[in-house]
Amino acid sequence: NQALLVAGVLMAFFLARRLFDNQVAWMAAVLMLGCELLWRFSVSGLPTLLLLLIFLALIWCLVWLESEEREPVWGHRAQFWLAGATGLLLGVGALTRYAFGWLLLPVLVYLGVVCVLRRFQLLLITLGVFLVVLSPWVAQRALTKQRIRCWSTG
Repeated sequence: NQALLVAGVLMAFFLARRLFDNQVAWMAAVLMLGCELLWRFSVSGLPTLLLLLIFLALIWCLVWLESEEREPVWGHRAQFWLAGATGLLLGVGALTRYAFGWLLLPVLVYLGVVCVLRRFQLLLITLGVFLVVLSPWVAQRALTKQRIRCWSTG
């Protein structure tokens, strides 16, 4: 978990440097390293820091997707890959903590507002990948509930 904390600090640093400047990036890194609550989570064994890392990666994908919409560097295929990565990160985060899945709604709204040229394709890719990632878990839960009902009635 300490490695996840350090990775989160590095991601926050580079994300803040991309969005703002070096001073804000250093301040974000120092504040994250000095946060007692994050250090407590780093020794607790809970998946909170993993979820923080997934969230920062999700924000990184959304920022990159928005910059590709404004000034395309990699082309429209990069947007499709980033939309897929966004759906994957949302799905993995939802498998880590179920409430993380609620982030799908604001992410889809954000993509709908920011991405003008390929709005519906990007929304469908993000939603599709999210559902593909979650579908094995949903199917397993449905089968488990069905087996429990069969054992309890029979």
